[in-house]
Amino acid sequence: MQNDIDFLKKKLKHTLEELEYCQNIIKRYDLEKNEKKIKFLENNINTFDEEFYLEKYPDVKKSSLSPYEHYEKYGKILGRIAHRKN
Repeated sequence: MQNDIDFLKKKLKHTLEELEYCQNIIKRYDLEKNEKKIKFLENNINTFDEEFYLEKYPDVKKSSLSPYEHYEKYGKILGRIAHRKN
């Protein structure tokens, strides 16, 4: 009986260690994913020229979306330019 209890305690300890390991991997993955998403948004916001986009694509004014939202949802798919070329 004591052997069974000792075995179960060891098994539980091992399972808890595995769970903690998996949680750390998930946290690290989420942080990396969020960092990539933030960098992507920063790059796109910094290069998005709302005035240029509206000027170049007058149909966007008819949309209920903001110019940036329109670009994110449709403009990229359509291959539209988001800023003046330097």
